[in-house]
Amino acid sequence: MVIYYQVETKLQKIIIKYITFMFSKKFLSYAFLASLLFSPLLTLAAITEDAPPIDAFFEMTNNVGAGSALALAQFRLTQSSGADTLTKVGFQLVASSTLTQGEISRVSLWKESGATPGFQLDQDTFIAGAASTSPMTAQLQDGHATNNGQQITLTPTTGVSVTSSGVQFYIVASTTAASGITNTHSFNVSFNLNYASTSASVGVGTAFASNKKVVLNQSAPIKISEIKLGSVGNTEDEFIELYNSGSADINLS
Repeated sequence: MVIYYQVETKLQKIIIKYITFMFSKKFLSYAFLASLLFSPLLTLAAITEDAPPIDAFFEMTNNVGAGSALALAQFRLTQSSGADTLTKVGFQLVASSTLTQGEISRVSLWKESGATPGFQLDQDTFIAGAASTSPMTAQLQDGHATNNGQQITLTPTTGVSVTSSGVQFYIVASTTAASGITNTHSFNVSFNLNYASTSASVGVGTAFASNKKVVLNQSAPIKISEIKLGSVGNTEDEFIELYNSGSADINLS
């Protein structure tokens, strides 16, 4: 009996030590995981949508001519901390009636850089690489795009920094020459959910479908408003004043 008791006591001690060891290991593991989860050092910083996409112009119908550059939509992203960057933006051009391939010669991504609010061709910054020179359009049927595969993706050459103060972005469409557009052809823009991609491989953004439309017009929006010829004694005292009668910026370069 004595021998049996001694063996039993040693076995109990071994079991107790094992249980204590395992419990302490699990406790330390749980404590370690908890410290990771709740540590302020591991607070996930990411790019978020500060303002969802909206139309970048006020008119319900915006008539534009040849050679115009018009901001279709705008959105704003922010990042409270961290160094994630914007790597892609996807959207659709949707023909509200008929739009021929090539009437829109280019779509591009810009960011707000000027002192004047709203898109300004001579103030804001084109994001290098983020342009498509052969944008396809989806067709509308009963108010919905019928070929959703025609998504346009704009990819900057390098990721775009997004700060805590936020960055305003614009989707800008450029029309082709007058000979390449047809009067009354029209279109607008739409965004799917998570339209923006980041360097953290995360999709950002809410869906948006414009209820406005851009209508093409062959009539040249640029008018010559004044001409001055050189004067006697100063042949260089001359100029031609141009007036843009359209609602979109025109690139004269």
